Amino acid sequence: CAFAADGGARVAYLPLTDLSQLDEALLRNLDQTRVVCIDDVDRIADDARWQRAVFSLYNQVDQAGVPMVFSGRSGPGTTKLADLQSRFSAALRLELCAPSDAHRAAVLGQKAHELGFSLGSEVLAYLLARQSRDLGDLVTLLEALDRYALSAKRRVTVALVREYLSSGEC
Repeated sequence: CAFAADGGARVAYLPLTDLSQLDEALLRNLDQTRVVCIDDVDRIADDARWQRAVFSLYNQVDQAGVPMVFSGRSGPGTTKLADLQSRFSAALRLELCAPSDAHRAAVLGQKAHELGFSLGSEVLAYLLARQSRDLGDLVTLLEALDRYALSAKRRVTVALVREYLSSGEC
């Protein structure tokens, strides 16, 4: 959705995180957009009214040839409305899994290389054992460590990481 919007397209992005704050009317007339993205679609699993509204949206937007992207924490089987379940099941389904520690280490090593330094295995092990498991958070931390090391004119070592984390700058 962001990619299409950055290109100037009219898009519809609707996170269904808190259905109590939303009205199904938001789903009407979206067939005039370039792409429709519905996030947290698993939140409608126990709400027949919202399932009917999403089913209607699906048909309307599909008829207009507008691409749709649905995301959620669970697959299409959680929807109780059989017609909507059928539509979801017929769509391309991609399952994203959390990266392994090996993958996190490879990404961090590559990012360090892009930043112009080498990240030792002991630093990687230290970060993976003591910091957030979120890859985005780890990359942000690595970038901050790079700036800290450059300002201190030191290499990124476990000692520097400990110092930075205890400094309160993070």
